[in-house]
Amino acid sequence: MHDKIWPLASAIYPSSVYNFTDIDDLDSYFAGSHGGYLYARDGHPNADELAQQLAEYHLADWASVTSSGMSALCALFLSRLGPGKHLLASRWLYGKTILLIRDFENRGTRVTWFNPDHPDELRSLITQTADLVLVESISNPLVRIADLSSIANICSESGSPLAVDNTFPTPVFLKPLSLGADFVVESLTKLINGHSDATLGMVAGNKKWKKHFQPFVSLYGLNSSPFDCWLTSRGLETLRLRVQTSEENARKLALWLQNQQGVLEIHHPSLPCHADHSLAQRMMPIGTCNIVSFEVSGGRDGAQSFFRACKNLTLSPSLGHTSTTLSYPAGTSHRGLSPEERQAEGIGPGLIRVSTGIEPFETIREGFAKGLAAVS
Repeated sequence: MHDKIWPLASAIYPSSVYNFTDIDDLDSYFAGSHGGYLYARDGHPNADELAQQLAEYHLADWASVTSSGMSALCALFLSRLGPGKHLLASRWLYGKTILLIRDFENRGTRVTWFNPDHPDELRSLITQTADLVLVESISNPLVRIADLSSIANICSESGSPLAVDNTFPTPVFLKPLSLGADFVVESLTKLINGHSDATLGMVAGNKKWKKHFQPFVSLYGLNSSPFDCWLTSRGLETLRLRVQTSEENARKLALWLQNQQGVLEIHHPSLPCHADHSLAQRMMPIGTCNIVSFEVSGGRDGAQSFFRACKNLTLSPSLGHTSTTLSYPAGTSHRGLSPEERQAEGIGPGLIRVSTGIEPFETIREGFAKGLAAVS
């Protein structure tokens, strides 16, 4: 190929293993005296390309790509937690994250739960340095917002590393490391990829933590697929456009839902009635997320009627696709919790979570009108 002509699109490197010329070359690789790759579980070009893009987006010193959002959390937990270690965890978390925490608790990690809207509670609980503090910047599914600046200051004072799951706002609307977090975790499967055709996760942070984290991805086989990394790198090219458009649709939907029969409660930070509206305006002035949660009358039966009547909207237990999708938290993300635990978290049988897409809002509104007509 001519030296002034090169492909516009990135290449895919599907190889699971790489060649060496001799034993000295192999020794040089392990000594770190030259770059390159050994085995795809330890790293590959597509993962490195995506990690560099994500690190730049998050203003991080490094990023590591894993096989899913849950594997990213698992790798982080493995690097920081274990028997005798102490985790301080937000009460507002994704259901599978809660189950993962319980598993580590069963294996000897001490777990203390706190309310992220009351930073002073966290201060009173950190009597000595914790091994990890975990919050979601915007919670799943009730879109509550953690006061990250206050929480980060408290963690810094005690020397406790803070990890923030930033899946909902993405780095377009929020960069937790710039507010004092030590780690940022995201499910790349969602908005970052944006097309529901790859399953990946990410952890990013500053130089201090890289050597403590990276070995666990390879050791526990939590590595990423080259093709999924390639697809997600492509998704990053349109991330800002997609996220801004879908967030605008979420704002419009939340406002429209306020005047509809059969809707008992609406959750989106753009609404003045939202508990964290003022905090959202300060922390994320240009936007928050494309997630709207609302509760319909009639409980499970009301939700069932809504889903069946929304012919142009799909019930899909994920988020971040280019088209609008619906989810039922009591039956998907938080299914592993007891009914009493779900109720305590505000996740009732009539709660529906919406991930707005980039289609015209009129299309979204039409589907919701049909669904709510069946409820009321």
